Amino acid sequence: MNPVLPVRHFALILLGAVLLLIAASILTAVGTARALTPPVARLRGSGTSAGLTKIRSRFASLIASIKRGCTTSVHKVLKMRGRKISTALNVIARSVARRFSLKLRTLVHAVERILHVKLTRAQESLVSFMVLRDYVSKVYQHMLVARMISKGRMHVVSLPVATFRYGNVVIYRVDTAVRVIGDGPANPYPINTWIQLAVDVYGGSGHTGIWPYDVNGNNTLYKVVVAYNSTTAIYTLYFYDEDCPNPVLDKIYDALRKLIYGRTIDIESFYVKNGEIVFADIWSGSHPYAYPIGQHGYCARPYKPGVAVYVSNVWNHAMDTVNTNPGMQTIVWRT
Repeated sequence: MNPVLPVRHFALILLGAVLLLIAASILTAVGTARALTPPVARLRGSGTSAGLTKIRSRFASLIASIKRGCTTSVHKVLKMRGRKISTALNVIARSVARRFSLKLRTLVHAVERILHVKLTRAQESLVSFMVLRDYVSKVYQHMLVARMISKGRMHVVSLPVATFRYGNVVIYRVDTAVRVIGDGPANPYPINTWIQLAVDVYGGSGHTGIWPYDVNGNNTLYKVVVAYNSTTAIYTLYFYDEDCPNPVLDKIYDALRKLIYGRTIDIESFYVKNGEIVFADIWSGSHPYAYPIGQHGYCARPYKPGVAVYVSNVWNHAMDTVNTNPGMQTIVWRT
């Protein structure tokens, strides 16, 4: 018997196994990439149903009054510093919720009817406050960033997320174009690593501590915009959506956000200055992902080269440089 033949057979078998492993890795990568890219309808905010269009028209005056009340009050908060910011924004949201409580309940009832959902009265009040609290935070961040950019003569760079790691799989995206406005100094505070919970992207159910969650996912971090000058860097993060951990509340939450903000895309900002990363009204504190009402806190963390930001410590993309969900699987994004 020729002893060479078994060796050749073994080599062929080994080569076939290697090729199968490579093919499996490619298929896994492609499948993962597709899973991280929401459908076009979702990407654009799912469109607006005929029912929501009618509700928006019917409640146009209420929606305008809510937005005007929030915006007028938030202007005063821009002068504040530290934890007073989040405290003041809490007060504004509660004040607006009380002022329009009856009309807001009517609005929520209308949304419930078209979505075929029925909340308890306590849930109706809760989801109304959650949306208002999120809205005043968005208004504050938008005003703060606009003011800092206008006063600081900043350069703006748009950075689509180029790569990510999920387990041992690394995916390279094709939409890696960078848009730069103006010429100037290098970013004094570069941050290139963003860590998002896998459940926030893929969906799933479970518990974090005593809090349950059941979410759809598709809330991928898809773009980071940094505005900077020689002393300051402002980071604005774009997510396709955010999921309230209660799936019934999430339906109403998303609909109300569409009515009031006009979108479900989630946009969050923080800045780095004087060697500190300042999470102004978007700090997660010690809360885990499924903290029911979301979190809006203030904290300044020391900046260090190579620092990573955990962008979904809480489901509403409250963040920190500290991980509050150490037992959960994550995706590491690079810009």
